[in-house]
Amino acid sequence: MSEAVGELRLVEQAFARPTLRLLNGKWAPVQVSVLRLAFDRDRRSIPTDRFHADVDEILAILRGVGVETPGGTGRELSRRWMASKWLVRLNADDGSGEVYELTSYALEALELVQSLSSDRPLLTESRLAAIIDVVRRQAIEATPDAHGRVERLNTQIAELEAERDRLLEGGEPEPASFDRMMEGYANLVDLISQLPSDFKRVEEAVRGHRDSLLAEFRSETRPLGLVIDEYLVRHDDLRATPEGKAFDGAFSLLRDEVMLSQLKRDLDVIASHSFTEALTADEVRAFRGTVKMVRRSLEDVLDQRSRIAKTLRDHLVNHDAVKERELSDTLARLNGVLAEWIRRTSTRARTDVGLLPEAVDTLPHVRERFYDPGDHVAPEGLDETAADAGVALTLEEILRQGGPLLARLAEQLSTAGASVNTAGARFAAFPDDLRRPVEVLGVLHLLSKIGALEAAEDRESVLTVRSDGTERLLRIPAVTITDAHVDLLAALELT
Repeated sequence: MSEAVGELRLVEQAFARPTLRLLNGKWAPVQVSVLRLAFDRDRRSIPTDRFHADVDEILAILRGVGVETPGGTGRELSRRWMASKWLVRLNADDGSGEVYELTSYALEALELVQSLSSDRPLLTESRLAAIIDVVRRQAIEATPDAHGRVERLNTQIAELEAERDRLLEGGEPEPASFDRMMEGYANLVDLISQLPSDFKRVEEAVRGHRDSLLAEFRSETRPLGLVIDEYLVRHDDLRATPEGKAFDGAFSLLRDEVMLSQLKRDLDVIASHSFTEALTADEVRAFRGTVKMVRRSLEDVLDQRSRIAKTLRDHLVNHDAVKERELSDTLARLNGVLAEWIRRTSTRARTDVGLLPEAVDTLPHVRERFYDPGDHVAPEGLDETAADAGVALTLEEILRQGGPLLARLAEQLSTAGASVNTAGARFAAFPDDLRRPVEVLGVLHLLSKIGALEAAEDRESVLTVRSDGTERLLRIPAVTITDAHVDLLAALELT
């Protein structure tokens, strides 16, 4: 009876984990599909706004084909998934804002779905060979006496030497069949796919350690020394956990650059085999990028460790030790006064002690600035610069340097002789002070205002006169001024 109840409690705890909660429920297929589409091995963090838009787009596509989806926008669903511990929101490493990342629970769920959705045999020769190889190595390490270990090593060496001698004598290497390579690849991918969630669990444990350390520093309820002592204890406890032990062992192995380089070359050799023609380009790329994935996961964990050290260092540097000493001195003096008061009074004596100072109602005005005689010194007199001034211009000369005289131009275009029909011909009859090059722009502006430029079919030349008497020939649209145009020009309101 007790055994059945205990087993039920274990299963209930397993189903209460976020991993199985993601895979259980009405919206589980939709939620897993969205997370698989949004994240992959190369895209492990997504800016929050981008992720909200991606979720909205994916759900819109599913709804468009009649799939029932959970209600809410991408932002609202993201908040629910964070509360369910499937997503975590962090600050981007480059300081560009906040990003979403999958938690270790979500990674485990996606790996399980990936393994169940792939058509691979559960029992293969490659998997059995890998198990036998691991058992053999473990048996050698577990052999208690030196003689037994030497015998096992000699057997292994003899097998390797026999294969080497066969090849040196001209023997052909046994070719690897398509099925054998595919089985080995499936076995490797199964093992490699478990690495991201393993690293993520260690990263989350270190991040949680840092968050608790920050909370202790901010609360200031305990002396700094106690907080640091607890940090060191937690650090040792973290390394004693299964995740911490596994990471320390993996870190010792993965910091060997020679081994990682050899691993990358071995992966490239496997990916160059002809069996990869049956794989997709994404599968081959992910397989070749295993070392890159491992390096990046390792760097994420080390970055969290570095942040803990930086948090501790910054708090130690910025901690106000003087303030703490002043408070200790004040409390010591209060303790001395209290001891003296107890010595002079009876045991039942009482006194009122104000815990907080009284509020200050009003304060006298305090001068913020003192008198400065320099504030009342008159400024220095201005220098006379009339001799340096240029020749003064008259109003007429200033006007000749300005823009077109639209009012006069409209009057001249409207009152010119009837025998002169085009705007260019009428311009030629204007006074010299109204035939500046800028006046041509004024004429074109007026013709545009009355809609006369659209009827121009040719161009005509006009001779302009600058203010200094020089001339310039310009070409303008040949527009015939009609009586209707004259009426429109007269009706324009110009200043």
